[in-house]
Amino acid sequence: MDRAKSKILAPALAAAVVSIATTARAEDTWAPPPQQQQRVVVVQTKETEPYYVANKGLQVGARLGYSLGAGVVYSGLKLSDASYGSIPIIVDAGWRIIPELYMGLYGQFAPVFTKTNPISCPEGLSCSSQDWRFGLEFDYHFLPRTTFDPYIGLGGGYEILHTSVNGTTTVTTPVGAVPAQVSASLIDRGWEWLAVNVGLDFRLAHWFGFGPFATATFGEYGVRTGSQSATVAGMTIPTNVGAVNHAGHELFIFGVRGTFNL
Repeated sequence: MDRAKSKILAPALAAAVVSIATTARAEDTWAPPPQQQQRVVVVQTKETEPYYVANKGLQVGARLGYSLGAGVVYSGLKLSDASYGSIPIIVDAGWRIIPELYMGLYGQFAPVFTKTNPISCPEGLSCSSQDWRFGLEFDYHFLPRTTFDPYIGLGGGYEILHTSVNGTTTVTTPVGAVPAQVSASLIDRGWEWLAVNVGLDFRLAHWFGFGPFATATFGEYGVRTGSQSATVAGMTIPTNVGAVNHAGHELFIFGVRGTFNL
């Protein structure tokens, strides 16, 4: 009887062992399903520039203002006696080497409001003058990375004052005073030794700035050239331009400036 039971139980035990081993092997090789990977999306945003830094490179500008003069054109004629002032139109072109430093050229054309006086514009004559300036300028910007950017500059160059006088007046001749048609084109020119500029750029963008400026210059005309003539009884008589003694003078310019950084 025991032998018969063992014959029956042996195959059952073997099957159980095989089943347990198979289950254990399956448990050993089983791994939980991989967790779903979280997709990380990195969004790159362009950082907003907190300040308006001026572009480096080519810079062009334009200025418009009002100018008053002091000092002497030549002996006997003060600037304040010859004009009420002028309207300077100035253009600039140069290079913004770094945001703090600008180097460039300037040029000015300024119609002058002339005054009647016995020396440069006698009563009854029509007079006009234009003041030309051009030279080199260096500007240092203190806060080029902010919206409000103050600067100071130094420069120098050359100045030309062109004056035209026309009209009818009385001239003295060997036969007495007679009416004459007079015409003169006179040029006084010389070095502008120093020009000091101060201003404030309100920078609306990296490429554009706008704001007030002031300029003080010191110069001296050293040369006078030109031509003049008088027409009497249909005969035109040219006369020599008389020599004068020039002296130093100053210009004070106030206005607004716009700059473009390309």
